[in-house]
Amino acid sequence: PSLGKFAYNKIMQGTIWHLGQAAILGIVQGVTEFLPVSSSGHLIIAREFLRLPDAGNGFDAILHLATLAATLIYFRQDWWRMFRGAKTKKDAATSPPPNRRLLWLIIIATIPGLVMGYFGNHWIENNFRSLLSVAILLVVLGITYLMFERLIKLPKKSKDLTSWDALSVGLTQAVAVIPGISRSGSTLLGGMYVGLTREAAAR
Repeated sequence: PSLGKFAYNKIMQGTIWHLGQAAILGIVQGVTEFLPVSSSGHLIIAREFLRLPDAGNGFDAILHLATLAATLIYFRQDWWRMFRGAKTKKDAATSPPPNRRLLWLIIIATIPGLVMGYFGNHWIENNFRSLLSVAILLVVLGITYLMFERLIKLPKKSKDLTSWDALSVGLTQAVAVIPGISRSGSTLLGGMYVGLTREAAAR
């Protein structure tokens, strides 16, 4: 009985410790996801700083489910309008309703990231999960932001996006599958490059 109790206590201690690690990394993910910094990169930095084991891209992807849920909840009215617009019948003489068109553009912009994540996951895990690569990419992206702000004149009013514009934004976001490159930051850059205001690109 004493041996069983000892084993049980060890298992519980290990479980609590692993849950604590997950909670710490979840906080790091939640704080950095919506800022133009790399949340995946900061997860790697946090692991190195706290000497936690690297659970790989799969675990990081699960941590992103919480921020995905937050995004769906915060923009719930926008999503509702888009899905309602998708059910609206299109008149042959008119263009698709704006909400349906926006939903279609979001789908297009999502495709490059799905392709990159599916086919590039193994290569990324083997080459871009070190502290050095994350540090280099954070510096490079920071310099890119500064240069972009100085060289690109931002529009006062957002243009109407085309499918090619949406694909361009999606391509910049797909690169952010690599830890150290911010998804929100790359999406901002891509959106502003194709003619959106900073606010519209962020939304």
